[in-house]
Amino acid sequence: MPEIVGHALKWWHGHAIERWCRRTTQEVIDEITDNPALAAAFAAQWFDHGGRPSKASFALHALITASYLESGAWYPKGGGAAFADHILPTITKAGGEARADTKVETLLMEDDRVVGVRTEQGEEIRADAVISDIGARETVNHLLPARCGHQDWIDEINALPHSVAHFSLFVGFEGNIQRAGATRSNHWIYPGGKVDVVWTDAPDTPPPGLFVSFASLKDPSHDPGPSQRYAGEIVTWADWSVVEKWADMPPGARGDDYRAFKARVEDAMFTLFETYFPELAKLVVFRNLSTPLTTQAITGHHKGAFYGIDTTPDRLMSEALQTRTPVPGLILAGQDVLSPGIPGALWGGLLAAATVDPMLFRHLPG
Repeated sequence: MPEIVGHALKWWHGHAIERWCRRTTQEVIDEITDNPALAAAFAAQWFDHGGRPSKASFALHALITASYLESGAWYPKGGGAAFADHILPTITKAGGEARADTKVETLLMEDDRVVGVRTEQGEEIRADAVISDIGARETVNHLLPARCGHQDWIDEINALPHSVAHFSLFVGFEGNIQRAGATRSNHWIYPGGKVDVVWTDAPDTPPPGLFVSFASLKDPSHDPGPSQRYAGEIVTWADWSVVEKWADMPPGARGDDYRAFKARVEDAMFTLFETYFPELAKLVVFRNLSTPLTTQAITGHHKGAFYGIDTTPDRLMSEALQTRTPVPGLILAGQDVLSPGIPGALWGGLLAAATVDPMLFRHLPG
């Protein structure tokens, strides 16, 4: 928000900020109850924002959990591609251009100001302002030219920890999955009863937790056809260290040991899924695993942390994560300037647009 507004709100809500933003989820839960089952229920959905209960600001956990409790979850008709289908015509109608598979190599700077970007193909695109939504850490470490100044700001961003990584097992079904136990609900599974857990020794032990979702059931436009085909996803949260030794190798060149590692991870995740959904497991006809290396390759996120910077109290209170950066002409958008996930990225984009044109603040919902 505009600096003067932000400072005023911090002063006005100082007590609430200290009580809810500066404390972790676990600290607040410990104040409420010592019942382990109730505490687990309070914290179970932490992967919705990627911040472990022992590390994340309670405020973000409460806001995201409350959004589910108050209005439920939403799914875009037509799946994730619907976002692009609606946004791209708006961009082109306004005279803009959207390019896929065009990687920005660096920001262009003149007189200590960002004046555009240079692509990997060597094309220079000039602009009065450049908005980066790839992540704050990724922006300062991969797009800013060396020795551009503002080192204190860069150091503050790099000092903030990254969120967790994950494995995703994409599955395809054929058959009546609802009769076999699938629903439109999100399923959070913690076999050991502890929810502040990450798979740090994959695949030598079973996953300590699973998130299971059936996207096809959520999409009202999905047509399963005569074969009753549906898609689902099985996710477990992991530590980057389990894939780090292959991180410097290009895809396709990581060798037999990486393929064997992936096969063991996939089998371990599916075995645990089968334990809780035995009838559904019989209908699976397709499986494909993505790893933290996949996330890093596709999104560019540091150590596969697709939620970006971790949702710690320090992250929430950091002055470095403003839309307006100390580098003239450079503006940050996306989930790092507000909160992780699709709603956070959406609001990060709106606030970035309003930073370029402050008149837009008048049109933002209260």
